[in-house]
Amino acid sequence: MTAAGRRQKGNRVERLLVQLHLDAGIPAKRVPLSGAMAGYKGDIRVGSTLVAEVKARANGEGFATLARWLGANDLLFLRRDRSAPIVVIEWETYLRMVRAWLMEQGEFSTHIEETHQARRGRVLAGLEQGELCGTHLEE
Repeated sequence: MTAAGRRQKGNRVERLLVQLHLDAGIPAKRVPLSGAMAGYKGDIRVGSTLVAEVKARANGEGFATLARWLGANDLLFLRRDRSAPIVVIEWETYLRMVRAWLMEQGEFSTHIEETHQARRGRVLAGLEQGELCGTHLEE
């Protein structure tokens, strides 16, 4: 894949993740230039303070082992010696945790939950089929 193709794919996945957050009633937006310039770190912002990096792979390279280790659990903690843990979490668990945190911060409106419940089935069905807003993740 060309550099332009990788950039387009990255932009597409970032837009999808922002839309999934918005559909769930969670404020999110893309970071200008996706962390390419000083002062603009990360790829998306969730709420007013969380910064997220986005990675996507067509074949899931590097993700398959994490998914296997996570299994049916809610959380997977990864820790290198003398380092802080990293947490891997399923999407629905993440949404519940972020909603609760944003409610404490006064950034989440519970009336949007009805919209999320109505759309969640359609969105998850599309993700399971590999769809990204009408496109597919491909290298």
